[in-house]
Amino acid sequence: MLNVLNNQAAQVIYVGDRHQQIYAFRGAVNAMQSLEIPETRLSQSFRFGKDIADLANTILFNVLDEDVPLKGFEQIESQVCEVHDSIADAIIFRTNAAALSHMVELIQLGREPRLEVDTSSLIKNIEDAKKVKAGVRVNDGSAFEGFSTWEEVLEYSHEVSNSDIKPLVSLIEKVGENALIEALLKSSSNDYDCVVTTAHKSKGLEFNKVKLGGDFFYKEAVSDGEKPLTPDEARLLYVAATRAKKQLDITALNPLFKNIKSGVAA
Repeated sequence: MLNVLNNQAAQVIYVGDRHQQIYAFRGAVNAMQSLEIPETRLSQSFRFGKDIADLANTILFNVLDEDVPLKGFEQIESQVCEVHDSIADAIIFRTNAAALSHMVELIQLGREPRLEVDTSSLIKNIEDAKKVKAGVRVNDGSAFEGFSTWEEVLEYSHEVSNSDIKPLVSLIEKVGENALIEALLKSSSNDYDCVVTTAHKSKGLEFNKVKLGGDFFYKEAVSDGEKPLTPDEARLLYVAATRAKKQLDITALNPLFKNIKSGVAA
């Protein structure tokens, strides 16, 4: 892509945010860092106001070593506050399983959520769960790879409280595999009143009222000078937090932000 752009006769302007590089796990690189061209900083946001910008700067300065502050738009009144599920426009999670689990809870509240996640990956994991229950071992990077029986899965999920598979296992136990697959296949309807998605899927989107889920990966206890987030996870959290325009709810992540601000163990 850079080759194509570099060979254009027309003037080319490159615009990007290095802190939104969230696909390194797919082999993506920050191509703009390789460009030796004049640079200017665009630090003014027109999406949200001061409060959300301040929250974003907490991540940028304390974890990602940024030194140019992000400025909120003074004509937008934004808040970092509690947003109830009944009025949220979007709820953003770290994992597919947690997003799926919350979608079911929203349906029980009477809402009509649209689930924007990696549906095919979720369905594969649910199908793999059915295989493990039938005594068939699965591999190929499955969430249930390495388990011989469903009892082993339940034991692991119980002992490792923050495991990636815990939300999905709990939901399978509560709802059942077939009902979950049916819900996933129906979750792409255009008739919806809110969106449930993951941080990766949310990139480029914006909503008035956003809630962040509590399943982002971070260290609950850190020593002096240690950061609770890796750079990759910090960039992902930054992307998720800056989807909000007017209201942002970080209640589920209060312990994390306390650590980020203090730099010491909570």
